[in-house]
Amino acid sequence: MGIGNWKIGKRLAAGLGVSMVFMIGISAIGVGNLGKLNAGTNDLATDKVPTVILAYEVIGGLNDVAWAMRNAMLSKDPAVIKKELERIEQRKNDNKKSGTGAGFFIASSPFS
Repeated sequence: MGIGNWKIGKRLAAGLGVSMVFMIGISAIGVGNLGKLNAGTNDLATDKVPTVILAYEVIGGLNDVAWAMRNAMLSKDPAVIKKELERIEQRKNDNKKSGTGAGFFIASSPFS
């Protein structure tokens, strides 16, 4: 007894049943992928973005130290030299306070 011998009501019910099974399967796959997306978003928000922000702060501090060193080397005024050396020390302390240094970046590296 093939499907061609079924009454129209049974054929419609079978078609609807098959399409419902497919819809449930697609929904289950979608929910599973949403869980993976949530885990990836949490990793991005809690690990990657703060690391990038900290890296930019450290880079900015290093650039400021470099500019202060350049200014101290080029200046002949003792007051300017003293001010730039104080700026260097201040930035060094700021960089130490803003994170644990290179260890923070290495510990959160995807390659470690």
